[in-house]
This record gives sequence, C-alpha cells and structure tokens, in this order.
Amino acid sequence: MMAGVRLTVTAPQRQSRYQVRAAAAPAWTADDKGTLYRFDGLRFSRRRRRDDGFSLVPAWQAPCYGWLRLSEVPLPAAAAVTTRSRSSADPQPHLAA
Repeated sequence: MMAGVRLTVTAPQRQSRYQVRAAAAPAWTADDKGTLYRFDGLRFSRRRRRDDGFSLVPAWQAPCYGWLRLSEVPLPAAAAVTTRSRSSADPQPHLAA
C-alpha cells in the first residue's frame, strides 16, 4: 500500500420512509420476518415469503426506517428486488404463424 493513501469503505446509508418518498428514488428494505418491501419512486409494495409477487400497500404499512436506495444495493440483491415474475394474468405475445 502506498504511504499516505487510506482506503475507506462505507456501508450503504439507510434512510427513513419519508426520505425515500421525498427523493422519489427506487428503494427497498426487508423486515425480520423475511418480507421484502420496495418503493418504485411513487408507490410502496411488499412481497411476503409465501407470496409469488409484490402487492401494493399503503405507505403506513411499509417500515419507517431501514430503506436502501436501489443504486446502493449490492448487485445480487438488486437483481432479486427488480426482477418481475411473469404471471398467467400477463398478456401473451402474439406470434404470427
């Protein structure tokens, strides 16, 4: 290591629900039961461990603290939060024969 050079690694800054809502930036958090919560910049949603996908929830049902902006989330966790599972309710693409 070079003399006089100091490397600093900082942990992601956890924010309050109010902060992420005011910034209108995508964010996510999880509770101690394994429920994932996300904020898409406009609405809050959650996915419980038994659920297949996310469902919209009012802001007051989302955790007050512990939110991470999506840009600060490590890559594997960010991919898991942003991926959308395809449901049977989604329209199927039209394939012309």
